[in-house]
Amino acid sequence: MPYITEWIYPDMFLAYKDHTIYRAYEDDEYSKPLEYWFSTDETEDEDGEYYFDIRDIEFALVEKGIIPEAVLTLSLDRKDAIEIIKLGIDYELIKFPEE
Repeated sequence: MPYITEWIYPDMFLAYKDHTIYRAYEDDEYSKPLEYWFSTDETEDEDGEYYFDIRDIEFALVEKGIIPEAVLTLSLDRKDAIEIIKLGIDYELIKFPEE
């Protein structure tokens, strides 16, 4: 039976300081949101320069002495993810299309 595949915009995860962070998805499948990967470009594919792993942001914050230690666990808490992304934006560790 034929079917149609339709492209849709990714879910917004966070809006902060005039920046928007979007969910990333495994193989671009909406039913498979990734736990640690996000994007700052709603139309970019997963190999693009605006995709990022939140764990990389966290470790950069630890190395810079901004946060004392890694807080991520195997199960990422949404509140922790939001705080890490906000710090990543504040300290310019996340790249945005308009820059």
